Amino acid sequence: MSLLGFGGGQSGAVAIASSTVAVIWNFIWTSMFEAWERRQESQTRTVKRRIVHSIGFEGGLMFFLIPVVAWILKVSLLEAFIL
Repeated sequence: MSLLGFGGGQSGAVAIASSTVAVIWNFIWTSMFEAWERRQESQTRTVKRRIVHSIGFEGGLMFFLIPVVAWILKVSLLEAFIL
């Protein structure tokens, strides 16, 4: 982040925020996914189900994290997405 012109304080804040958001989102997403999975006829974790789980997790993480990064670094959402 320093090479991109952001200070150490901002980099540290992004690191802490990213870790916190990721842990919270992981708990929420996995809980919801497993609750949905228990209601399915087949509870076998197929490759397709694992792919859906991972895409949902990563998509949700981006949804929550991009605005946080944009706010901390005072950049646009597009710039935060690129970062």
